[in-house]
Parts: sequence; C-alpha cells; structure tokens
Amino acid sequence: MGTLEQLLKLQPSKPEKQQVELKRLSREAGEPVVFTLQSLGFNRVAEIKEQNGTEMEVNLQIVLAGVKDPDLRSPKLMEQYGAPTPAEMLKALLLPGEIELLGRCIQKLSGYLTGAVKEIKKK
Repeated sequence: MGTLEQLLKLQPSKPEKQQVELKRLSREAGEPVVFTLQSLGFNRVAEIKEQNGTEMEVNLQIVLAGVKDPDLRSPKLMEQYGAPTPAEMLKALLLPGEIELLGRCIQKLSGYLTGAVKEIKKK
C-alpha cells in the first residue's frame, strides 16, 4: 500500500491533551495544582509567533492558548493578582521558568521538540 492510500485511511487528528502538576504551586496550596494542556494547531502557532517578538513572549502566549484548565483569562484570577490582562496575571502567578516549561509541554503536544520524524536509510 502506498503512502497516499495510508493517509487517506487516517482521520483528522484531534487535539492532544495532557495534565501536569505545578510543584511549587502545589506546595503553596497544600494540594495538587493541576493544569490541563492541549496541543495547538498550525495556524494558531503561526499566529502567536508572528504577533510576538521575543521567545519569552511567544512562550507566554503559547501557555495562554494551550492551557485549557484553569481558565487563565478568568476575571477573578486577574483581580486576585492585580493584573489588567491575562498575560500580566500569568507573569504574576508563575515563575519565568514555569512559563517556559509549560510552553515546552504544549509545544511537545503540538509536535515540536519531539522525535516525530524518523529518517529512513537506504540499504
């Protein structure tokens, strides 16, 4: 069977999901603080990269787009952290390294930073 036929048998992929615990927040809360992450599609990643300059800003926006629970755009959460925007709230809530690690997790779910391609060597 050829590759085209194989691809025609496949269904469009659904977003990948993963739950991660943030250790520092769990220690502070006295119980597990779990974030639900979801992969991002090509267009969303391209839009984020196009609209944001620095790698830190790209990571921040990837986290805002890829965290499905808790709702990082919650007005209550922004009020709690005295932040006018979700991005500012996230900067107040998480350490820079935590934002970067969450961004990497979302990127992995989205097919980045993985061994997704295997080179076929001719015999």
